Amino acid sequence: RSGGAWTLSTIDGSPTLAGLYTSIEIDAAGQPHVTYIDDSLDDVMYARRSAGAWLIETVDDRDAGFTTSLALDALGNPHVVYYDFTADDLVYARKASGVWTIEVADAATNDVGLYASITMAAGGAAHVSYLDDTAGDLLYARRSAGSWVRTVVDGATSVAGS
Repeated sequence: RSGGAWTLSTIDGSPTLAGLYTSIEIDAAGQPHVTYIDDSLDDVMYARRSAGAWLIETVDDRDAGFTTSLALDALGNPHVVYYDFTADDLVYARKASGVWTIEVADAATNDVGLYASITMAAGGAAHVSYLDDTAGDLLYARRSAGSWVRTVVDGATSVAGS
């Protein structure tokens, strides 16, 4: 919205079912960055606006994506969390120096990672909240020194709304 009017822009005009489970962040230059699922391919996608055009890339093409959450770090690098419905895990992806790195943030025996939300701390650490759908617990994980530290935030009641 600018000057009292909305401007619409098609991010991904492919003939697939692109655009499910979106997340958006605005960088320091005021440009939007968006993650979403291409439902026809079950791929996790990332798009950013640059010089008036959308640049689109595939984050993960392993038929794994469901729900996304995006955060930008202080350098403008994207960090994405999403639920891998094939393995029932929480997955974390980050892009630095033009390369995506993908890792499992939580691979518990339970069905974990649904409805994940990510934010970046000032020091660059990723912080994520998400659902353990099997136990109905709300979980929190932070990336510290290259590994994930996990905590149950609410395990007393089912936050899954069964």
